[in-house]
Amino acid sequence: MDFLSYLTMKGKESISPSIVLNSVSNLPRAIAYLHEKGSDSVRAFFDNDEAGRQALQGIQSSGIKVEDMSQYYARYKDLNEYHVAQRTELKQVIPPRKRGLRR
Repeated sequence: MDFLSYLTMKGKESISPSIVLNSVSNLPRAIAYLHEKGSDSVRAFFDNDEAGRQALQGIQSSGIKVEDMSQYYARYKDLNEYHVAQRTELKQVIPPRKRGLRR
């Protein structure tokens, strides 16, 4: 769901090549793939929990430079929760459109 939130926020055209883990248990495979492809830096959008912090450390300890994007949604559990909160705030600011004919 976090990747879909990212696509909604940024649009499909603005994204870089991406790896979606679905579970931090897939991290070793992702690290191997990044090394195989010669990727030396990534942006990580992990959850703000212990598993997310461990995944971040795992990538960093593999020698890949990581830009930790979770700092931008630190008050939230994950990117999706941040996205939902932002959309809710926006709905409160923009009044609903009235339907029907104007006179």
